[in-house]
Amino acid sequence: MEISLDSSVLIALANDKDVHHAACVFHFKKPRNTYSASLIAYLEALRSTFRDSFEVAIEAGLELESRVDKLLELTLPIARIALRIIGETGMGMPDSVICATAEIYGSQLWTCDKGMVTKFPQAKYIGA
Repeated sequence: MEISLDSSVLIALANDKDVHHAACVFHFKKPRNTYSASLIAYLEALRSTFRDSFEVAIEAGLELESRVDKLLELTLPIARIALRIIGETGMGMPDSVICATAEIYGSQLWTCDKGMVTKFPQAKYIGA
């Protein structure tokens, strides 16, 4: 199954002190899945670790890159769908791009954000 990861999942995977860490690690144990993330989600996750230090952010980035099969770039078709999602749901730009990326690739979106699940039908809550 193709799984797209929200930044909330990437943050939880990179930080063993995050309240959602154990739940996300548990869900990652399904070997038949292929995991991807938009570069926006990746950047959001690293931004949260950058508050500690540049070195922590680099380590977190390497950890995430080892867990994710593909990092997906923003394309014009994704941007167009993101704008539609903003209009329909009122989501912010990063979340709309993350959702649009999942939609374009036909993947289920894993998130720890309950609000995203109510606005985007392809999202599945996997948090604690």
